[in-house]
Amino acid sequence: MAIPETNVPDMLDMMVLRPVDVFHEIQIFSIKDMDEAKALAVLPRSENVKEAIRLFDELSPQLKGGLGASALRQPATREKLQAILKLAPNHVSAQCLLTESMGQRPVKLSLQGSLNEIFSSSSYFLPTIFSKLARDADPDYVTVSNFSPEVYRGTLEKLNNLNFKVDAKTNNILNTMYDFVNLWKAIAEAPRGKAKGMKGELLEARAKVLDELAHLQYDKEAIDEIIRGN
Repeated sequence: MAIPETNVPDMLDMMVLRPVDVFHEIQIFSIKDMDEAKALAVLPRSENVKEAIRLFDELSPQLKGGLGASALRQPATREKLQAILKLAPNHVSAQCLLTESMGQRPVKLSLQGSLNEIFSSSSYFLPTIFSKLARDADPDYVTVSNFSPEVYRGTLEKLNNLNFKVDAKTNNILNTMYDFVNLWKAIAEAPRGKAKGMKGELLEARAKVLDELAHLQYDKEAIDEIIRGN
C-alpha cells in the first residue's frame, strides 16, 4: 500500500488512538511522486524493496497474537525493523513499529489530527456550529434536534477520550465543543418551557467554539504547522 509522503503524520496520529496491530497486517510505503509509486506498483521491483518486503513478511507472523507486544520489544525485532528501513527508508509500517519498539510511541496528535478528531467526533453537531446563523440570532429561531441517547453518549465519550491526546493549541476547541454538545443534550432532555430559555445559552456556547477556532486561524505558527503537515 502506498500513501503520499504528506500523509505520514496521519499514521503517527493513528498510533496515538489505536493499537499498532494495523501495522502488522499491511505494508505501507510513503511516496513522493509518481516515479516512486511506479517503483512499488510495477514489477519487477528493486532488489532493496523486494528484500524489505520479504523481511517484513517474515517478521509479521511473530508480531501477531498474545505475544506480539513482547516480541516487538525484542532486540532481534528492532534490528530487523532497522534493516528493513535501511533497505526502504519509506517503509512506514516498519517505521511505526520501530517507534513502538523503542518506547517512543507518540502520545499527542498532530495539530491537524487533533482538529480532524474533534470534528469527526462531533459530526452530528457541526452543521449548527458552522451554519450561517448569526451569533446574535434570536434564540426563538434556533432548532435543537433531539438525537438518540446513543448519539449524545457516543459524542461526549469520544470527545472526553481526546483529553490529553490533542495538540495543546486545540485544548480550548475540544473543551468548548464538549460544553456545546453537553448543553445541547441538556436542552433536548429539558421540559419545553425550560428548554426554550436555554437556547440563548446554546448560542453563547456556539460562539465560544467559533471564537476558539478563529483564534487558531490567526495563529501564524499553528497555520504554518498545518500547512507543513506536522
